[in-house]
Amino acid sequence: MEYIRSLNQFQITVQHYLYELVIKTLVQHSMFYMLHQFLQYHVLSDSKPLACLLLSLESTYPPAHQLSLDMLKRLSTANDEIVEVLLSKHQVLGALRFIRSVGSHDNISARKFLDAAKQTGDTLLFYTTFRFFEQRNQRLRGSSQFTPGEHCEEHVVHFKSLFGEEALLTALAV
Repeated sequence: MEYIRSLNQFQITVQHYLYELVIKTLVQHSMFYMLHQFLQYHVLSDSKPLACLLLSLESTYPPAHQLSLDMLKRLSTANDEIVEVLLSKHQVLGALRFIRSVGSHDNISARKFLDAAKQTGDTLLFYTTFRFFEQRNQRLRGSSQFTPGEHCEEHVVHFKSLFGEEALLTALAV
């Protein structure tokens, strides 16, 4: 740590592999509190490689998941990675909230989110996600229908099978 402090003092860029070494050593010795403190107080600089390393430590140290998301958010160039992490954890609504908070909800792939919602087996989540994108489509294009380029046909069929043709028609009329 003294070496890293010295590099920082002389404004020399610290290579991320040194941070990885520190993190792996702390984990190996079960010094999770110190790891948490180093990350929280930015002793270890934020980077995508470190965030990925933290994600891999989640089974050993569960708070590493949130620490990695926080790090990716601070980077502000990793929005896609944050969405992927949230979707991989079946946190579809969290991913939708995040993408809306950064103003990218008009450009995201509906299929990716609908796939994730369908995989959870939660019909209410699928319904909510489907309606979110119908409303987005209505606002952007004046029609709630998905375009052929979005490849959401199977999700429309799934929606109809779960909630009936009338539920889909209700959305179109609104």
